Amino acid sequence: MQKIILLALILMNLTVSAQNKEEIIRDYMASGTLEFITDKNKAIEYFNKVIQIDSNYAMAYYMRGQCYYGLDKINEALADFDRVISLEPKNPKPHALKGVIYVDMNNYYAAIMEYNTAVELAPDNGVYYYSRGFVQIKLENPWYAIKDFEKAIALKYTDKELYYWMGYAYLYLNDFPKAVSNLSFAIEKGKRDADAYFHLGHAKMYMQMYIQALQDLEMAIMFDDQYAPAWYDKGFIYIQQGEYQNAIKSYTKGLELYPVQAMAYVNRGIAYKAVSQPDEALADFTKAIELEPAYPDPYFHRSLIYDEKKDYQNALSDIVKYTQLRQGDADAIYRRGRLYLLTNNIQNACNDFKEAANLGNEMAVKAAEEVCALLAVPVEENKPE
Repeated sequence: MQKIILLALILMNLTVSAQNKEEIIRDYMASGTLEFITDKNKAIEYFNKVIQIDSNYAMAYYMRGQCYYGLDKINEALADFDRVISLEPKNPKPHALKGVIYVDMNNYYAAIMEYNTAVELAPDNGVYYYSRGFVQIKLENPWYAIKDFEKAIALKYTDKELYYWMGYAYLYLNDFPKAVSNLSFAIEKGKRDADAYFHLGHAKMYMQMYIQALQDLEMAIMFDDQYAPAWYDKGFIYIQQGEYQNAIKSYTKGLELYPVQAMAYVNRGIAYKAVSQPDEALADFTKAIELEPAYPDPYFHRSLIYDEKKDYQNALSDIVKYTQLRQGDADAIYRRGRLYLLTNNIQNACNDFKEAANLGNEMAVKAAEEVCALLAVPVEENKPE
């Protein structure tokens, strides 16, 4: 009888001990969760106590991992999330948080792998599709991104950022109407910042909706007047509208903010040329070449300036470089032939006019007849040197 009573007391103590253990864990978890926002180091202390009591308590690792991530202790965070995965293989949340960390590390392929697993484990969670779509944008896979965004929307996830990135994906694909539609909706839902208005204006610019595009670009600048691409786009629109002085002002502001954009120098150079400031144009084209030696356009435009200045040798040198970088341009080959003629290289001029004529340049047809007739020997079939 005494043995039975003793066994009952032992079992009762074990039950009380188990109940106390659960209560202690619950209290520590509650305290750690409360400290999570204000003092992550203090929160970690509470989660450590839970793990000391129960080394298989997955939620403690999950919360501690988030604390480590907030403190930029990335390796510790990843280790905790891996521990959660080992304890709860069917839990998608640690995979999603590992995806977030890998995105921060610019390790997009690793992020995709984690989000793939999260989607497999929770196929009805729109957030995971959106997150994977965002990573597809970073990997320059806009079609895959759009498919994920559409799936997220079908699952009732309609955050403003989703529509912004969907618009961005369509812009990447040059589907400007859909870009405008999604970016506009993102703004309607509250995505009112420089990025949203800039990309909306950028899409409208390519649709030649110049007045509306300028309005959006002004909004982008209102939110962030240091946003260089918005100034560049304004300059481009002003050139299309023939407002060259405004174009010069816009490009100048953009280049003050970001002075290493070769295309901006080219376009400002075009504007300078249009208002009869050839020296300023020449300087801009030269700067563009310094920044991007393999960019064809500045060579072409600088050749025009040299041509106007009757510096035919430099004009020829630039147009030769242009045609090397951008082959098959009939008009440029015709210009090259003209400059060969002006520098007394009749053979190369003849060959260029014939090549340009074959490519469809009408002026080159007559030029080839007249110039090639000056040669005492048959025209060589070789291309110009």
